[in-house]
Amino acid sequence: MGTEEFTAGLGQNLDVFLHIQRVMNEAMGSYLTTMNVPTRTDVLELGERLVGIDSRMAAIEAQLSQALHALGQLTGADGAKPRPARTRRAPAPAAATKPAQPAD
Repeated sequence: MGTEEFTAGLGQNLDVFLHIQRVMNEAMGSYLTTMNVPTRTDVLELGERLVGIDSRMAAIEAQLSQALHALGQLTGADGAKPRPARTRRAPAPAAATKPAQPAD
């Protein structure tokens, strides 16, 4: 088992196995494409896209949270909008007038 002939034969067997494995992967990929089934590569690419979408969504949520926090500081702790200063005055009380007396 420790001879060079054995090692060379083992190397040739490994080369044949790797060639067969590559051919089978290509054949299976074309078969799955024909059957409209995603391959392992397709699923991995989809996973990478989902990770990208998830990270962008987390960034948007962080920005939204910051905006809502800033808006909360503008409106006050209770969430009520600040009211503008009142510039109009209430009307003065009407002068007391005597009711008109009916004519006889």
